[in-house]
Amino acid sequence: MTSDQVKEVTTKLLEQFRNPEDLPEKLAFLYINMGRWSARWSAGNQLIAMIYEASDAATYKTWGNLGRQVNKGAESFSILKPLKRSYTTTDDDGKEVRRSYIYGFGGHNVFRLEDTKITDQEVWDKFADNKKAKEFMSEAEEFFAPVLTKLELKSFEASNTQGSGAAAWYSHKGSITMGVESLQVTAHELVHAIEHKLGNLTIAPGQQPDNELVAELGSAVMLNLMGHEDKVDLGFTYEYLTNYANGKDLTKTCLSLLYRVDAAMKFALV
Repeated sequence: MTSDQVKEVTTKLLEQFRNPEDLPEKLAFLYINMGRWSARWSAGNQLIAMIYEASDAATYKTWGNLGRQVNKGAESFSILKPLKRSYTTTDDDGKEVRRSYIYGFGGHNVFRLEDTKITDQEVWDKFADNKKAKEFMSEAEEFFAPVLTKLELKSFEASNTQGSGAAAWYSHKGSITMGVESLQVTAHELVHAIEHKLGNLTIAPGQQPDNELVAELGSAVMLNLMGHEDKVDLGFTYEYLTNYANGKDLTKTCLSLLYRVDAAMKFALV
């Protein structure tokens, strides 16, 4: 694998993005189910659930959707839920874009699993069965085994992350947590991990645009170089890159980061 190959694949992808109307629609995420609703919560909220001795917890409505009914007289407890506001603004091209931000946290009442009963066995069994999730994790670990070895990572971690993100690379733990069944999203997080190992990540609070652009473009390039371009969701990639380009010319912005994508690919695939 050479720099010329990386540039060729990158250029091909960017050429496709010049005509977004011809791209396929992005696919909906298939979220990983580990059979525990609260697994998608923050560590702080999961700690609150532990204090209340809850093996799992959810809102009254969520339990109903999962085939369970909260027992009459059961007491709820509160976790913290981000409060978001949306607003419309314009990008550098004068196009209207919708953005949101967190302005605080509010209480969110939930009930313990122990204080519910099953009302629809079929629905509950479908949620509680995590066999499919385990199968995907094994597939991902086998697919990216050489990269995991180079990063000195034994495996990925699975977690219900619906509503809080698709996946995450935790540099302080040296681990990748997957929340969706997507090899492309897995590759995205691997690029973050590679960049961290190479010392190329921009270290600052929150998601940094350059890091996200390199990871998303890098994931698409990686899968193409591995001969699995069919695993790339072009509609999603275009939307993701456009969002983090912040109104700048997408092609120029991505090409300015090509040296980082190239370094990540050489680490992963050479």
